[in-house]
Amino acid sequence: MPLHATKFNISWLEKKDSDGTPVKRWLKQGTKPSPFICTLCKTDELCCGNKGWQSVESHMNNKKHRDTLKLIKENTTFTVQTEPNSTQSQPSSSSSNISTVTLASQAKTMSFSDQVTRAETLWAMNTARHGYSYLSCDESAHLFQNMFPDSDIAQKFKMERAKLSYTISHGLGPFFHRNVVQDIKQCERFVLCFDEQKNHQNNKQLDLFLKYWSVQNQGVVTRYYKSILLGHAPANVIRDSIVDSFRTDGIDINRLLMIGRDNPNVNKTVERLIDEELKKGGGELLKLGSCNIHVVHNAFKAGTTVSCWHIQDFCIDLWSWFCRSPARKEDFVKLGEELNEEVEKSILYFVCTRWVLLGKVVDRILSEETRKSLALLSKDEKETFFRDVRNIFQSIASYLKLNLPLNNSFLRDLKILGPSYRSDPQAIDAIVRIGRFIPGLLSSNEIDLLNDEWLMYSIETIDDSWLIKRKYNDLHGREHIEYHEIDYYWNKVFSIVRVNGHPKYSTLRKLVKNVLIVSHGNADVERGFSTNGNILTEERTLLSEKSINGLQAIYDGVEYLGDGSVHKVKIDNYYWRN
Repeated sequence: MPLHATKFNISWLEKKDSDGTPVKRWLKQGTKPSPFICTLCKTDELCCGNKGWQSVESHMNNKKHRDTLKLIKENTTFTVQTEPNSTQSQPSSSSSNISTVTLASQAKTMSFSDQVTRAETLWAMNTARHGYSYLSCDESAHLFQNMFPDSDIAQKFKMERAKLSYTISHGLGPFFHRNVVQDIKQCERFVLCFDEQKNHQNNKQLDLFLKYWSVQNQGVVTRYYKSILLGHAPANVIRDSIVDSFRTDGIDINRLLMIGRDNPNVNKTVERLIDEELKKGGGELLKLGSCNIHVVHNAFKAGTTVSCWHIQDFCIDLWSWFCRSPARKEDFVKLGEELNEEVEKSILYFVCTRWVLLGKVVDRILSEETRKSLALLSKDEKETFFRDVRNIFQSIASYLKLNLPLNNSFLRDLKILGPSYRSDPQAIDAIVRIGRFIPGLLSSNEIDLLNDEWLMYSIETIDDSWLIKRKYNDLHGREHIEYHEIDYYWNKVFSIVRVNGHPKYSTLRKLVKNVLIVSHGNADVERGFSTNGNILTEERTLLSEKSINGLQAIYDGVEYLGDGSVHKVKIDNYYWRN
């Protein structure tokens, strides 16, 4: 380096390159006075001591730099690393052909190879999300190259079945699984929901879901954890599979609050065995019984079958009569169009385990006009009909009274978490009882603090926007109010701080967050079975357990991180390079 080397001049950052792009988007000073660094090309320190600005011009006019800048402009909105102490510049105005370029203090731009990997990853996620077969992706590279002949990324895109399988089972699947594990490790307690069913591989598939207060989402979430394939599935095998999975991922089983389950005896035994496992470490499960949604369905089954009307058989037979014959289905549609345009053109299918939904099926078949036919019945027929109706309602009510936890004081006390109960004079005693009921959550001192915090909360000024999501009028001019979810409301309450910046309701926050995750049904696991049906079809019986877990994890990750849309999922640069 010459004795009187040219130093980096800050005024250079105000210049533009030959394309009109400000150089400050990629140019910064090195650690010493003379060198400079191109954050776009990720160079080491380049010397400008001999030629000064000409050295910078020479770099920005080389082919690699210009190609990289061109690709970024055409394909992505990108971020460039700047000096930590420098002021973040505003996004540049975008034209119809150039995407917005945003400057961020810590993010780095993606290289061309990373952009290709990103495109391949998005396609792999889309394949998992929509249940495409691996074989269908063999020609995807040629398809995209012909669809987008002017895209360099499309020309380099490669995603055949072998690469797709590996990406899902060893790349994206573990990535989304780690996301769940990292999130669960930040919460106070969590709930395990599980169920098993036979899949098309003739295996018992044990699906595990975790319900918890997410630090990322600032609310209650239910995330897919993993699937385990079993042959024999006694309670001790299921217990060992669950405990071993937690140990492998470093999840402390003592933070398990409760288990959400159905009512078979094997599930009761699993709950008892895991409770014994927790007691070894001084913990204990919160036990509130089985899934109450199944109880409600079974109550309607009890009421429907007591009448001997055999409604369910009639509905299934009628659906089969039209479903199995295209000619009869066409006649039904034509007749409906001739009689009334508002007549539904299809018969709903009744699932024999979803008895509450039988009402929808019957309404579709009979319609409201059928009630007028009651006037044509004789006196004895009317008495028989209404006696059967009374027996149906009595049977439903008797079953619900016998099987629902109607006398559980803990569940009754939970109503005070509703915003309308915060000034209730009985609420203070109720919140203390709730704190004492949950095993091992609060200490004696924390339970004493609940009194004071609830008193402060009862006189707190609550913004209506914390409760009301929107107001709207229907077609008849009637006003309707749509409310926020209860966890949204409480998250706003927990955001209130004292003068010193500390949370105002620290103890109440600890309690409420772990009360809101209490399982009140196994619907999330049941919905997982529907996802299984789309992923593991009769044509995909050779999928490995790792592939099944990968597909399920990606499906859940896209739903949670991208609101169901693949392109909304944000994956950091660490993934592209690993």
